[in-house]
Amino acid sequence: MDIEEKYNHVFITSDDFLNMDISEMSKEEYRDLVYKIEKHNAEVYWKKSMDLRNFKERQRNLEKEQQEEKPNKKEFIECLENNKETEEKIDITFYWNLLNSCKNETDYIHALPKPSNPQYYLLMNLILAECLKDMKEIEEFLQEEELSEEERMEFLNELKEKRIRFSKIMEYRDHKEELEVEEKENQFLYLESFYGNTYALSDIKKIDVKFYDVFLELLESIQNGTFKNIKAFQNNQKLNGLLEVKGFQERIVFKRMSESVFAIIYIFVKKDKYDGGYAISLKNRADHFWSQFETLKRLANDEEYLEEQSKITEEIKRVLKKGE
Repeated sequence: MDIEEKYNHVFITSDDFLNMDISEMSKEEYRDLVYKIEKHNAEVYWKKSMDLRNFKERQRNLEKEQQEEKPNKKEFIECLENNKETEEKIDITFYWNLLNSCKNETDYIHALPKPSNPQYYLLMNLILAECLKDMKEIEEFLQEEELSEEERMEFLNELKEKRIRFSKIMEYRDHKEELEVEEKENQFLYLESFYGNTYALSDIKKIDVKFYDVFLELLESIQNGTFKNIKAFQNNQKLNGLLEVKGFQERIVFKRMSESVFAIIYIFVKKDKYDGGYAISLKNRADHFWSQFETLKRLANDEEYLEEQSKITEEIKRVLKKGE
């Protein structure tokens, strides 16, 4: 309901007046009634005018504020364009989805790359570039669409929130050394076959030992939250929602089950871009994972179970370090 609609129904109109029973009124009572009606309508009109004036003033101030706070876009747009031209594009979908799920500013720090990530500045610039694209869409919408005053105010407030987010992320990027981020290790749980065998262990034992150093690095990047070369699967119904960290050929496919618990789904070597066998195996493993998803989600909150799973993590690390 806009301001006009909000106040229209509270005026006492001539129709209301005609419907009143004034036959029993004295002249004094009638004069008093007319006075009260005129006073009531004057007060309503004054309040309506003030609300409109204040609303428009707030809108003008907000629009002025948006103009004054426009960030310098060149640095981030160039970063985005350079990433598009790179053969191995850096995927920020994982961080972007976490960022968009944040309820307030204090959650941003937990959604962004860790300062210990070797690609910290590049990732942060790509995220900032995505923020700019997000804001640009709203700015263009405000210019092109015919909106009511309240709708316009709503979009201006959304734009203001996104500018605050942009500024906060800039602050984190530029003061990396001052950030206090809890260095907490993520926990793992492992997908099992129908026979109760841990897929991750079976996968590793089928892989040439020459790849083990990279797989250890990838596993530890999930554990410490730096997520080396992380990619989110998209545009594939079976794989949507799954993630992978990768080396040149090495891949670990996993899923975030809670804030700090990740399910390890598949460990494999991708021979080349056109490796059809890997695609079929990945789809089959994903099918099995989704069939167990609800059980695994429940187990992700079971501390005793996670403690048992940590022993598997130690075993996998032992194998990868010794090449056994």
